[in-house]
Amino acid sequence: MAVVLYLSYLFLPILLLAIGSFGQSWTNALLPTGITLEWFKAVAGDASSRRAFVVSLEVVTATGVACTAIALPIAYAMYRSAAGGLRAKESPRGASDMWRHEGSIATSMRLPRRPFRTGCSGRAGWNERAS
Repeated sequence: MAVVLYLSYLFLPILLLAIGSFGQSWTNALLPTGITLEWFKAVAGDASSRRAFVVSLEVVTATGVACTAIALPIAYAMYRSAAGGLRAKESPRGASDMWRHEGSIATSMRLPRRPFRTGCSGRAGWNERAS
């Protein structure tokens, strides 16, 4: 119940702002009167608003490219370190056991072991091997 109240506290002003953007007039009332697109036409016709929108898109694109350029090598390095420097096909235990390799991120951070399946039957359970 508390979560619902908190989320409504957060999202109700945003919802009212979205509703109010289509309103013709909004004074001393819970909801605006009339429906219009005049506000959107005014913003689209303003050169400074268009320029700010284009700059915002440029910032978003640059941020996305920078984050990808930083995160992709980090993710690759984490994957390689979790494999113990070995590729999946070179791993003596197979690809399903790579996360248990000694010295990997999973063992150094003491993450819980995940269930794995061997073969097509899927009968192997937690840290057990099907025979």
